[in-house]
Amino acid sequence: MHRSLLLTALLLAPWLARAEGTTPRLTLDLETGAVWASRNTVQVPGRTGTRFTMASGGDFSLDTAPFVRARIGGSLGRHALFLTFAPVRLSGEGRSGATILFRNLTFTAGGDARARYRFDTYRLTYRYTLVSIPSLDLALGLTALVRDAEIRLSQPGQSTSERNTGFVPLLSFRVAWRLGGPFALSLDGDALAARQGRAEDVALALELATGDLTFRAGYRVLEGGADVSKVHNFAWLNHVLAGVSYAF
Repeated sequence: MHRSLLLTALLLAPWLARAEGTTPRLTLDLETGAVWASRNTVQVPGRTGTRFTMASGGDFSLDTAPFVRARIGGSLGRHALFLTFAPVRLSGEGRSGATILFRNLTFTAGGDARARYRFDTYRLTYRYTLVSIPSLDLALGLTALVRDAEIRLSQPGQSTSERNTGFVPLLSFRVAWRLGGPFALSLDGDALAARQGRAEDVALALELATGDLTFRAGYRVLEGGADVSKVHNFAWLNHVLAGVSYAF
């Protein structure tokens, strides 16, 4: 499905360029840092499995891990179109205080077990700049997100995982307040809520622009999940981030 997002981006870019009558400016963006889970509840199946936690102080404590995300795209006047790859991989060990039924396998209480949580997303985003004044930029748009997620539990002699691939449409936004000189404070993200669940991926960062480069440091929260018959999973993932964008 992420190949379909790339094809869509390539098809839309020339049309936007003609519509705006400008030459596109391409941007490559890289972000890295550390990610950890402060909340992560799991129940598979969502109605008959055992609900357990994969976070600090829970049944399984997932270790803090490094992360890297990449974005490539371009701006065409007030239009912006970009692709983002944002993987998250967390793992850890623990001993549950009670027996866990997970995907119809029984994991015994008090036994050593290993947990793995993966949440990879591929995104195609279009934004339109509504406001662009010396002190403020405001852009709104839509994101087509494809998730490739997996929750795995393992004990000696047995291992199973719940994988989920799906499409989620999100609202997208960026607000940047210029603080004077090369500095700005930005709020950038995708978010949407529905009856079955919700998703938010929002970053607050201090930016420093110099030439074609923009550096940033800040905090990102990835929060949300779903509560359906197949799976219950809600997570709160914290990111401490540093990033750089190069426009050319």
